[in-house]
Amino acid sequence: THSTLKMKIRTERYLIGIQYVGTHYSGWAFNNEAKLPSIVSIIEEAFKKYVGRRGNFSNLIGSSRTDAGVHALRNTIHVDISRQLTSSSAEDTFNNFFDTNALKQGLNYFLHTKHSHIYITDVQNVPQSFHARYDAVSRTYLYRIMCPVNHNSLNCSNLALFHTDRSYILRYPIDLNIMRNASNCLIGEMDFS
Repeated sequence: THSTLKMKIRTERYLIGIQYVGTHYSGWAFNNEAKLPSIVSIIEEAFKKYVGRRGNFSNLIGSSRTDAGVHALRNTIHVDISRQLTSSSAEDTFNNFFDTNALKQGLNYFLHTKHSHIYITDVQNVPQSFHARYDAVSRTYLYRIMCPVNHNSLNCSNLALFHTDRSYILRYPIDLNIMRNASNCLIGEMDFS
């Protein structure tokens, strides 16, 4: 006798926190003309390897974009993952596939085999209606400007190595009074929409 298996498809949406050092990337978005890979292309590659032939992923959307060389202490994405259950004996494996810890560990495994500058910080289930960009409550940007002690030296040897690609390094003296007066327009709550 031939028995027909009833196919069961399950789709889950996840909110995923990521951090990255953007020095070696063309920015968040894919760019055909860029010589460096984009952050999103590397994350998609990790998803393809993690999900593999066991399922599908779609709707990978970032909460914000970063330019080339820009780092993220925490950015977020949402993504849908679908999988088809083909037999009742595979139920446990099916459920583990959607486990948030397994997803985080699996993605980090594939990210770190090739790209150690991108890291998944956290994964959580969210409703299908959730949107990483439009449901974001806030965005915070941090701009680091380093002022070398010796302005006559262009090599900035008095700065720690850690700061060289994570800060804008001034190579000339600045007038702090002018900067304080100019920065007054930045204080307060702004709506840039």
